[in-house]
Amino acid sequence: MVNKYLSEEKMGEAREMVMGEGRELEGALWRYYFEGGGGEGVLAALGAYQNGDGGFGRGLEPDFGAVGSSVLATTVALQVLVAVGADESERLVVGGMGYLEEQYRREEGWWLVPAIGKEVPAAPWWHGYGEGVEAGMWAANPSLEVAG
Repeated sequence: MVNKYLSEEKMGEAREMVMGEGRELEGALWRYYFEGGGGEGVLAALGAYQNGDGGFGRGLEPDFGAVGSSVLATTVALQVLVAVGADESERLVVGGMGYLEEQYRREEGWWLVPAIGKEVPAAPWWHGYGEGVEAGMWAANPSLEVAG
């Protein structure tokens, strides 16, 4: 991706911030988009967020720090995989799609996130999930994206 908007100085400052403050994944994405890095670095960094069930978690979606897999984190991972041109044979894609298939509920679609306890680091809006509402209430949001 060619930068058409920032001066070389500002790009350097942005790079320094991403590399110094971001996660390994953001650094790999920076190298991919702005420095001609290959997708392999992104795949390696993204792999750290995949769980044994094929889904993604481990804080991949920064607002939702649950270690366990969620449809939310898995859709974020799949967005990254599409962006770097991963194909359907890529292990991360196979695992993520298998997880989504397992999570599908015929009557409800996909639940965005599982109910979590107060000890899980997450944005405030995720902590009320599952308390006094049907767990599938949040199904419309990911169902449209996952189906797409």
